Amino acid sequence: MKKPLLNHLHLENLPYQNILEKQLYYHNQLKEKIKHPVHTLITCVHKPVFTLGKNANTKNLYENENHLKKLGFEVVQINRGGDITYHGPGQLVVYPILDLTQLQIGPKKYVNLLEKSIIKCLNSYQIKTQTNEINPGVWLRDPWRKIAALGIKISQGITLHGAAINLNTNLDHYNYINPCGLDDMEVTSLQKEIQSSVNEITFLQLFIESFLEHFSYSFTKRKIKKN
Repeated sequence: MKKPLLNHLHLENLPYQNILEKQLYYHNQLKEKIKHPVHTLITCVHKPVFTLGKNANTKNLYENENHLKKLGFEVVQINRGGDITYHGPGQLVVYPILDLTQLQIGPKKYVNLLEKSIIKCLNSYQIKTQTNEINPGVWLRDPWRKIAALGIKISQGITLHGAAINLNTNLDHYNYINPCGLDDMEVTSLQKEIQSSVNEITFLQLFIESFLEHFSYSFTKRKIKKN
């Protein structure tokens, strides 16, 4: 069977809204079947931003929004699932824009494959990550601590938003929020776990290879864009 085709677009140093508009552009192309679109994987590094999902509790944002803006953080309300999370430098964010109907997989299988794509990359650094039966994302245990967060939306069978993987992330920025609305949840990073800085370009390549493997894709083209 011929593998489905995938475009890859990598973005850096852009405001959150600019990257969201890219997601919506490719999502709309798939939805409207414009010019025979193929699926798209957007990977990016955001400027510091707190995003609140459609069911987020504003009490999980500990600081005044205007104060956070003065400190250099954006605060954005979006239409994904989940509560509140942080994106910023040192973190790889992945936004797959996929037609699940065409792939013949359901939402639960999609989340499972995305988590497995991340787990394979992280475990290559000699740590043991896994899923959590109660809460989505990728975790280490004893004690439970989250290293990758998931927040997705599926509209007309097409995915939007995705996952954020902490590599060299400044974990102090999580002190401004109650991440994912989970009380007493510990957040970690790959750098913290292996006690060494992570080569983010190498990790990006590992993730792409893992994603292609788990979703059985072939590339059509790749584009790297840095602002």
